[in-house]
Amino acid sequence: DRQKDEGVKERQVAILFAELPQFLHLLPASVPRSSLELELNREEDSQMRWLTLRQNSLLRQPVAAWRFRRNEVLMLLQVLKAWTLSSWPKGGAEMGMDRSSFCRFILDVGLVDQHKVPYFWAVHLFDSLAKPLRFCAVDDQMLSSAPLLPVVSWWDLFPILEHLAGQHFKIGQSNLRVKFIEHVAEIARLRLPSFAQKVMNISKEHLELMHQGVGVDDEQMTITEDATGKRSISKSRSLRAQNVQNDKVSSRVQLHILEDAAKQRQKSLLVEPEVLQLLWQHEAVFKALHKAYADDRGHMSFAAVVQLCSDFSLAPKLI
Repeated sequence: DRQKDEGVKERQVAILFAELPQFLHLLPASVPRSSLELELNREEDSQMRWLTLRQNSLLRQPVAAWRFRRNEVLMLLQVLKAWTLSSWPKGGAEMGMDRSSFCRFILDVGLVDQHKVPYFWAVHLFDSLAKPLRFCAVDDQMLSSAPLLPVVSWWDLFPILEHLAGQHFKIGQSNLRVKFIEHVAEIARLRLPSFAQKVMNISKEHLELMHQGVGVDDEQMTITEDATGKRSISKSRSLRAQNVQNDKVSSRVQLHILEDAAKQRQKSLLVEPEVLQLLWQHEAVFKALHKAYADDRGHMSFAAVVQLCSDFSLAPKLI
């Protein structure tokens, strides 16, 4: 049985790195094959997704110890979902925020500070509560094809945000909390793709109405479980309308949305701490490579990128 289990794990790892037949030779010496993250089984993933949704449904009744009040939580949640949706338009924003989106978010809104909120410490707080989840829509029928990402549920994310924000201002003062939310929303309107802003409706007027308690119950997800243990999720009309793959959306618009999302994901992935650490360690090498392939204006064209990948045998062997 032990040999069978090991064989199954080897097969899982081989599938995980299917695009790289010789991937074992590329692993650092300090990374044993046994440490590679394996795929969750369906039952565990389904249970974890269900518990995450149940947790998130409690956000309309925040914990008394939280400094953010109910309407403030829902306002901030609206903006945070826009940040996640901008990278993952096919679904997942109902679950929580993935690691790369969190990294991009705290840098964009200015929560990171060398003395008050060191970047690596802030990301460590996220990692301490993150769980691997299939990041897709709640009712996605192709769950196994969705990316497996480290995700923190919205319920768990709010204490982290309160802690980080509390390093910058007295979070007990309601006027400062509202100013913080307005600041985050303003940055979102400047930085995020237009489709995410439109879908989540983070306009200044709408958020002001939410602060007054108008429309805060428009987006509800009802989670029920009958006597037999069968689970069901029903969404409000406005929540169902958040699916950018709606049949009424033209294929050209969908393509444009997916392209914007891919760019946003790329910008988020490139600011994860490990990437920045790698760039810092080998900054001179990367600068030399860029200088060799860039034009007189310092711009590296797509053709130059293809040439670099070809010269260093990155494509098609690794990419």
